[in-house]
Amino acid sequence: MAGDGRFDLPRNSEGSALIGDPRNDENLSISQMHLAFLKFHNAVVDMVEPHPALQGSAFAEIRRTVTWHYQWIILNDFIRNLVKPEILDTILDKGRKHYHFETDAFMPVEFSVAAYRFGHSMIRNGYDHNRVFGPGPGRLGPGSLDLLFFFTGPTKQRALPGGGALVSSPLPSNWVIDWNRFFKLNGQPPANASRKLDVSLAPTLKDLMAVGKVDAAPISLAERNLRRGEAVALPTGQSVAGLVGAKPLGADEIAASGNDGKIAARHGLHKNTPLWYYILKEAQLREGGQRLGQVGSHLISEVFVGLLQGDRLSFLSQDPCWTPTLGPASGAFTMADMLRFVDSKTPIINPIGD
Repeated sequence: MAGDGRFDLPRNSEGSALIGDPRNDENLSISQMHLAFLKFHNAVVDMVEPHPALQGSAFAEIRRTVTWHYQWIILNDFIRNLVKPEILDTILDKGRKHYHFETDAFMPVEFSVAAYRFGHSMIRNGYDHNRVFGPGPGRLGPGSLDLLFFFTGPTKQRALPGGGALVSSPLPSNWVIDWNRFFKLNGQPPANASRKLDVSLAPTLKDLMAVGKVDAAPISLAERNLRRGEAVALPTGQSVAGLVGAKPLGADEIAASGNDGKIAARHGLHKNTPLWYYILKEAQLREGGQRLGQVGSHLISEVFVGLLQGDRLSFLSQDPCWTPTLGPASGAFTMADMLRFVDSKTPIINPIGD
């Protein structure tokens, strides 16, 4: 169980991760994904630096290769699998209608406080993390959400869920992730599927004190999201639906759909629905929880495309017809392809084995 720095984020003497955004070290799944992208960068360095034709321009080529492949994954693997693809394609082909900026792209509050929080509903309360931690017999323990929050972050004594205290960093060697269980890498469906896009949250997210989030805000993530939306005066879901030309959810449709609908109706929110809740409810009722509905798809697609088009160094700005060069086939590159590329240079997919 000794720590193995090869499979943990680089850290300073206090155990804080040396990364741009400390939130990427809040839970183990995200920190391991950040590490995967660091290793992707290093694998591209090893590929580009020795090339004699690139001497003097290797840094720029490495930066472009890594950034453009990452952007391709976000747009064509991540986002495309979450939104209605025809909406994304229309925006790419005919342009954005609602998200505009003059010189500098920005993140609208409708996106940051509502639409992009769709992922909260997809989080499971536990994961099949690797051969050691997960559900079922023969495991050392569960891959529970509270443990995934515990086993990363700065070095400090913290109460281990269930009792006891441990130093959480560096990462114990038996907590290194097995990516086969999260992406289709070996021809078999991964063990971990996300929860559907709907209005329910994993139990741990209803009590954030369980994962050490002690502050003055409500302990329920749903209540935090709703209060934050109210604080910044977000428009209702119905008003945004009218703006993007989507058929709005009917008040009776919301009120009649589960206990949450009854609660919404009790407070008049079935007619004037908070945007975060509306986007999840739309995905649940109109798309069976498999992807975002029209409102969510428009907001997510327009902002991501806009942010990429607003970046003068992105592939959408510099070369919209560019296709990846590191994938198994021309014009294809997914998160699974990225992990395979890294694994061909250094072990990453399942370092601790089965």
